[in-house]
Amino acid sequence: MDELKKYGSDLLYYEEKSTGFRRYSWSRIYIFIAAEYDLLALGKQKSERPSMFGKLILQKDKNIVKSADIRRLLKRRMQMWKDDLLEELIKEAELCDKKMPKSVSKMSEEKAIKVFSGMILQGKIRQALRFITNRSETGGILSPDDDAGKGKTVQEILQSKHPEQKAPDPEAFLTCDELPVLIDIDVTGEHVLKTAPRLSGGAGVSALDATQWHNLLLKHGGASEKLRESIAALTRRLANTIVDWDDIRAMKASKLIALDKCPGVRPIGIGDVAARLCAKVMLFITGDDVQSECLVDQICSV
Repeated sequence: MDELKKYGSDLLYYEEKSTGFRRYSWSRIYIFIAAEYDLLALGKQKSERPSMFGKLILQKDKNIVKSADIRRLLKRRMQMWKDDLLEELIKEAELCDKKMPKSVSKMSEEKAIKVFSGMILQGKIRQALRFITNRSETGGILSPDDDAGKGKTVQEILQSKHPEQKAPDPEAFLTCDELPVLIDIDVTGEHVLKTAPRLSGGAGVSALDATQWHNLLLKHGGASEKLRESIAALTRRLANTIVDWDDIRAMKASKLIALDKCPGVRPIGIGDVAARLCAKVMLFITGDDVQSECLVDQICSV
């Protein structure tokens, strides 16, 4: 039970309502997140703020585990966010992260059962089976300074795999003498409601994974409805206007991790779930039209 009281990825499943924790803290957090995405949808701010919110506000402090202490910590951080004390929040998050253990000790059988049960309850059947059959022990995530073999670190291997930026070849683009009429896409909160259960995957730079977004969008009544409307407004802007790249650069950024191929290094980029959600909403709305136009041509999935 103590593990469930720690904030972060497990916080959303803490059901002890007598503490008033969920009623107080999460309703406030929903309001803050929805407000940030509203401002992004209106073009009044860039995507860095909503992308940073989860990581800075929910950064775990290993020495704070009691509900009352967590409430006080979140209240202070949200006030700092409201006062635009972002540099202080970033510095605090960095200090807390440095104190977290970097190596993973061997998990006890009791702990493994709790993790497996949690994955099943979250609907992560495949991940739960991989975990319980110990398939993950053959590889794992590498640190940037780990030895990747041949006298190179993991970071050096990743840099060698990343291609240099270059301008696209003009011949790669199709030439059209006549362009089709551009019809605006009307995105509503109902579209987001129907799309949210299809989300999957880990957290990107925002530190909120698909399971947490499920809870944000579906499980908290009016607060979730407000957030769905904010995401719908953002999707309308992305679909119907020309958005400057600087406005959405953070939202489109991916977290780079390195997996051990035994031997070798496999780079994996984890995109932001919010960007994935907007793309899935658009696919839900326009998917039938795309299929009718493309017919037998293959189209990529989101």
